[in-house]
Amino acid sequence: MSRRFASPTPRSPVMCSLWNLVRYHLGSAALGAFIITLVRIPRYIIIWTLARMRSVENLIVKKILAVFVFILGCIEKCLRYINYNVYTVISYSGFSFCPAAKMAVNHLLDNAIDVATVNTVGDLVLFLTKCLVAGATTICAFFRLEELWTSLSHPWFPLVILFICSYQIANCFLSVYEMTIDTIMLCCAEELVLLRDNPEAVQQFRSVVPGKGGAAELCDCPFGSISQSPSSIAPPYKGTNFHKTSWMAQPR
Repeated sequence: MSRRFASPTPRSPVMCSLWNLVRYHLGSAALGAFIITLVRIPRYIIIWTLARMRSVENLIVKKILAVFVFILGCIEKCLRYINYNVYTVISYSGFSFCPAAKMAVNHLLDNAIDVATVNTVGDLVLFLTKCLVAGATTICAFFRLEELWTSLSHPWFPLVILFICSYQIANCFLSVYEMTIDTIMLCCAEELVLLRDNPEAVQQFRSVVPGKGGAAELCDCPFGSISQSPSSIAPPYKGTNFHKTSWMAQPR
């Protein structure tokens, strides 16, 4: 790897990223949680009000409050998804919450079809993997507990509990891969924007990423491709806002 692209790897990348989070980006994380709280608290208040109005016969008021609960629930889910991507942008760019939110929303809107496709396929594959892990664990437990069937009054009850627990454990581990998929998708969208702003940077990729193809081969991604003829090599990402620090970028 070229020295100008090289970034020293810390001994503990996880602890280094955690330190940068606490030192530089704790306010951004708190702001994102605070925004969600502003929507969640009114929703819980309305739900509590509906629970207290069970004996009230005013059907119109109940329906209006139910609509508000539904709308606030949709807004909360949208904000949680946006925050999820904003934190990813903050980690690799070093921007504060608002600029990172603008960048994340632009990437999601500009590549809405690709985002929906990747999320749908990725969620389907991860769901099937979770079911496979939970099913394999349950089948193994079935044969292991076969000798105890005569002493169990409800033999299928422990297997159902085991399937649910196995599914939740697999969900915890595979959520890391889900975050990785979303991070790679955002990085690919950001890389495409950077290469459009500075096509000469494609030549720098040829000196960093080994490959037999041309420069355009290095730019292929689900969001499109860039074809650039060989030209003079320019400084990496000259005139762009790309941040080279890998382990959770420091603030700008």
